[in-house]
Amino acid sequence: MADLIKESASEKQSGGKAADFSDNVLASKNDVKQPLAKETEAAALTVKLNGFPTLEVGQALESGYAALEAKFASTPEDKALFADFDKLAKRTGAKPLDDLQKWQIEHMSSDQKEMYRFTMGELNNLADGKTTPADYMTNNLKNAARLAEANGRKPDSWNILQPTPGELYRDYVGLVFSEHALGFKQDLGRSLAGGGVNPAGSALERTYHRLIAGKGGEGFNSNVTDVDANNTITHHHREVLLVAYNSGKFIADKATRYLDDPAKNPGDVRSGYFTAMVGSALASGKLKPTEAAGMTAWAYNKHDGTQPPWGAGGTTGKFLDTDDYKIDVWLKAYRAAAK
Repeated sequence: MADLIKESASEKQSGGKAADFSDNVLASKNDVKQPLAKETEAAALTVKLNGFPTLEVGQALESGYAALEAKFASTPEDKALFADFDKLAKRTGAKPLDDLQKWQIEHMSSDQKEMYRFTMGELNNLADGKTTPADYMTNNLKNAARLAEANGRKPDSWNILQPTPGELYRDYVGLVFSEHALGFKQDLGRSLAGGGVNPAGSALERTYHRLIAGKGGEGFNSNVTDVDANNTITHHHREVLLVAYNSGKFIADKATRYLDDPAKNPGDVRSGYFTAMVGSALASGKLKPTEAAGMTAWAYNKHDGTQPPWGAGGTTGKFLDTDDYKIDVWLKAYRAAAK
């Protein structure tokens, strides 16, 4: 199969005549259960995609299979989700799902799909003016915590293959707040640090980014808002959360400082250090998902209750050091405020 694709791609690049797969494509449409026909159509799609000089053969094969899956293997539930996203994309001016994103959604677990659909609903609420950007982030974090504790491995369970609630919370947040691909080098760095891109999730974050243009800090405590009101707080929180959970607080703190200068963008630095603290505590079991979500909402949002250590907002030149973020101090303050 691979040799056939390489040969076809080589012929196309050298000016030779590529093989005609039209009969096989027709056969695969009539019977998608035949593996040979399905592979042949993938080859045809791959050769066509190789007409773009920047597309690798391997990438073309992946896209070819994704297109097949999206076209022939979607369940009615998945098709309904795709249609709902297309409506959302149309009303917000965002792009519809591509074949690779559809393929990824098709292969999600039922709880991941539930998280995805919930976030789509929150995007519609935001588009309707029913919620603020801060509400959007808070509602998604709390839903992630709810799903994580409902579906995660119980403390007395012997099934070590089942994800823990902390792992599921990390994955749900990592799904719906994912920034788009930034290029090979940057995405490789993100992955090596413990973060990385989620293609299907980036469609949600991309839509959110369009909706919050110029009002990214609305509803948030000013201590964590980006200097650019067009930037999202969600993607920054998500990336650092994954790095902290997967690689530890030290690496997450270093990544935060590498990405942002405290003098130029103090909000992102505070957000990064706070999230590094939360993510590492979640990984060690010191925080439950509901506490991670609740404490983040308490620290990140404007509210009239007891304020977090950095106050209601407007802190200048403070909480810009990693020593300001000790989980015991913050957790004690959060629990006291909740009483």
